[in-house]
Amino acid sequence: MDAGHDIAEQLLADDAGVFGWYADRAELVARVAGVTGGEALKHRQYEHPEYKA
Repeated sequence: MDAGHDIAEQLLADDAGVFGWYADRAELVARVAGVTGGEALKHRQYEHPEYKA
């Protein structure tokens, strides 16, 4: 885990314009999901007719 974290930090430092998008998306997902677990998020997703179909 530490090695992967270090690589991710280095990629972000080297080219934030490209890899910053992933960090932004991860932060957004964390804000939307909060402390909700995967199973509950799956059920929430299937409440949307577009996804359910």
